[in-house]
Amino acid sequence: LLYVVRTRHLFMRKNPPTVSIIISTYNSPKALDLVLASLAEQDVDGFEVIVADDGSNDETKKVIESLRSKINYDIKHVWQPHDGFRAAMIRNKGVAFAKGDYLIFLDGDTIPLVSFVKKHQKLAENNYFIAGNRILLSPAFTQQVLQQEV
Repeated sequence: LLYVVRTRHLFMRKNPPTVSIIISTYNSPKALDLVLASLAEQDVDGFEVIVADDGSNDETKKVIESLRSKINYDIKHVWQPHDGFRAAMIRNKGVAFAKGDYLIFLDGDTIPLVSFVKKHQKLAENNYFIAGNRILLSPAFTQQVLQQEV
């Protein structure tokens, strides 16, 4: 539920930086489906998404493949075998596949607001790091959201 951002090789320019969003996940396909759907509703285009998968079963891959034709951004699925909690390792693998100048890290159950990417692009500055926080939902409300059709 926590996201952080890192800048990489940003130069002074008039255009916003290119963005790579790295989403770490493990066996939470319903939550990931909501996150990916919310990214399709962003008020900007031109970003890429890398799903950094720490050894999920095939359900995660099915979610990604089912959305591929319905989304307006490039998506990559980076997977490593499950060998305990290795979120940092899979995030680093996601970074290796990223093409953007500006990296945004999301957890696979963090649903961003529609202006999420645009606001990050607006705040981007070379050699700065932005950290954010999240709103924690109760387990009951989380289950209610996960049961809804997107």
